[in-house]
Amino acid sequence: MKTYFKIALVVGLLAWLPINATAQFNLTLYQMHHTVPQANMVNPAFFPSYRVSAAFPGLGSAAFNYNSNSLRYKDVVSREDGRAFIDFENVAGNLRDVNRLNLQTDNNLFFLGIRNARSYMSLSVNVRSNSNFTFPDELGTLALLGNTSVLNNEIDFEQLSGNGVVYNEYALGYGRRFGTKLTLGLRAKVLVGVGAGSAEDLSGSFFSDIDEVRLRIDNFEVTYIDPEALGIEDDPSKAAWNDNLGFAIDAGANYQFNERLSFNAAINDLGFINWNEGVTTLRFQNIDYTFNGVDFLDFIDGGDAASITDDLDSLANRLENYEEIEGGSFRTALNGRVYGGANYELTPSHHVGALLYSNIYQGRIYPALSLYYNLRLGRVFNAVVSPSLINGQVNNVGFGFSLNLGWLQFYTVTDNIMAAINPESTRNLDLRAGINLTFGRTGAKQRRIKTSSDAVVLPGSAEEAGQEGEQEEQ
Repeated sequence: MKTYFKIALVVGLLAWLPINATAQFNLTLYQMHHTVPQANMVNPAFFPSYRVSAAFPGLGSAAFNYNSNSLRYKDVVSREDGRAFIDFENVAGNLRDVNRLNLQTDNNLFFLGIRNARSYMSLSVNVRSNSNFTFPDELGTLALLGNTSVLNNEIDFEQLSGNGVVYNEYALGYGRRFGTKLTLGLRAKVLVGVGAGSAEDLSGSFFSDIDEVRLRIDNFEVTYIDPEALGIEDDPSKAAWNDNLGFAIDAGANYQFNERLSFNAAINDLGFINWNEGVTTLRFQNIDYTFNGVDFLDFIDGGDAASITDDLDSLANRLENYEEIEGGSFRTALNGRVYGGANYELTPSHHVGALLYSNIYQGRIYPALSLYYNLRLGRVFNAVVSPSLINGQVNNVGFGFSLNLGWLQFYTVTDNIMAAINPESTRNLDLRAGINLTFGRTGAKQRRIKTSSDAVVLPGSAEEAGQEGEQEEQ
């Protein structure tokens, strides 16, 4: 029974890796804003180089991100004589004091962007999910190796928590250029919650030695959205729109300092969701349980068998002693993200720069730093390479490319191409890919407008495209 539990725990942890993706970085996508329209969803002040751009129906963008501060694949799976197996001791030995797992998915169902001389407007529909799980190392060790591995240590449950949300996002974005240097953008987003679960603020402890085992759990609640209570099965439209409503904004800016150097910044997902429909709460009562063992000789004689059964039944009854409450409401905040970067144009086809990123979760900031090189070959091909410092690792190398074949665009972006080259050593998996329809390349030509102090490059517009003499290829 103990072995099955260990396997279930490890498989449960690994199951997070391939199916989902707190930190969705988008560090590499951020640098592809001239060619990939979805970069506008990271910084609404970025205008792609097309008059009209649209996501290919159902294939516009699919993304996932997995992020861990501790476990890698090789920390979990060991090999010996050509045989792969789960090494529980190795897993336990590689846990940190506090272990965090985060996964996000982002599916772009609809995207339409329209650009004119000085502004850009976009409409988008996305389905997003975000899950976080935090646990202390001693609790993981207890689950993997049993109580003998943590004898005489009291394990505090304070660092144990988990939460997750699934929601629809309906967004309207608008950006505008002011003068020759500054561009500002804002995106307003209506959020519709579809699924949520939260088990936080746990209080309790576990202690064991050779004489006794003590388990204490204070009152706690698990709150989630019950799909049956939400009514999705009877009314599928509830999956698109219901009373679990929220609001969020994205904001961005781009400043052209001189002819070659520009600075940019963006804030994403400042918002919340109010959950009012399908809410169910499980309220658990206090558990204070002590097991002092049995006399082995009495057990052989059958004297303590009933006592052990009674103890186990008593513990099971306490774990099952909860109150189920339907209704009520609660609010969840989105995990905000902040970007700040600089871009330098070596030539119209070669750009370099740097980007700082911070993810905000439970009042704490988790930073990342990325340097990048951007290559643009005419209207057809764009590629970005971006080494990054993420989770204390400098071996994260992002890579992205877009290929335009007429009005059809294919693109793939990842913040960690090393996960494909050396998957056993990675703590971060990230991938975004999609197909777009693009029409009216406005960035093919540009005009350098001279000012009294310097020269500023303005992406081409209808008026500028008609000018002769001062235009040059981008």
